Amino acid sequence: MTASTSDPNELCRQARKLLRHGKLEEAIALFQAGLEQDERNLALQEGLATAYFMGEQYELAIKHFQRMTVLDPRIGKPWINLGAVYNRMGDHNRAVEALRKGIPKERNCAHGHYNLGLAYRGLGQQSMAISAYREAIRIDPEMAEAHQNLANAYVDMGSHQQAITHYKKALEIDPDFLRAQTGLQRAEEALESARTAFSPFGRLVDEQQTKIQDAPGSQRELSDEDRVEDRQQLFELTNEIDSAGTAVIADMKSGLLQQLHDLSRAVVQAEESPRNFARAGEQYSAAVETTESLRKTLRRSLLKLRAHEEIMNSPDFDLA
Repeated sequence: MTASTSDPNELCRQARKLLRHGKLEEAIALFQAGLEQDERNLALQEGLATAYFMGEQYELAIKHFQRMTVLDPRIGKPWINLGAVYNRMGDHNRAVEALRKGIPKERNCAHGHYNLGLAYRGLGQQSMAISAYREAIRIDPEMAEAHQNLANAYVDMGSHQQAITHYKKALEIDPDFLRAQTGLQRAEEALESARTAFSPFGRLVDEQQTKIQDAPGSQRELSDEDRVEDRQQLFELTNEIDSAGTAVIADMKSGLLQQLHDLSRAVVQAEESPRNFARAGEQYSAAVETTESLRKTLRRSLLKLRAHEEIMNSPDFDLA
């Protein structure tokens, strides 16, 4: 398809239409024609990068997303898209690096946290992946892929009950979600196997513990099934706390401290570059908000564990 106009915005519109119909080569040609007229046009840069990504020409996609970060350093979307490209290439370390730059600028972008979850899971950092997926779901509760991938991460950590919850949520949103259907079946089978394998026998009697248990009304009476459920809940709660704590530490190291360093440098250079100083201040404020949000998540997780302990330590009273 040859360009019928030299107006960059019209070329962009035509190219996007071709892109929606899967005509990558023709779309790329029009995006390129538009950039010949206006090389600083962000919509054309983004469109061309997206077309290259869809065509699996990842290095070219990176080139144009990076160009966007130079043209307008204030926006975070190009960094988030770079994270998606690096994830697709299997370069998860660079994906985390790019996403950490984009997310503070696009705090309500669920896809940013979702891509961060993919990157951390690719690195085998399941606790960090869980925190990222949970943040994506907080922003967009109807993101079926986030629920499904969060469930996968819980499976990796052996927390099958939590996994089942999120596989089911993914299927509520999209009943035809095949990967969620398969994952749910496997998680339910794994949980049933764990319950079947549990045996209350084979342990020596602790005399002191027996005395405590014999004391009337001293604690709740638990069946074997209740004990399995209690252990599963404790496992899930401690995993949640570990995930939240790890996220706080990682954010302090790579988020808040980095922004504090950038702010300190901007203060020194404030007279020479007041715009950089203002931008550094905004980014530091965003980093503080992110840290506070992660800290609150950790506190909520700790309170949930305390509440669980209170319930389990409360005796069963017969009110009849």
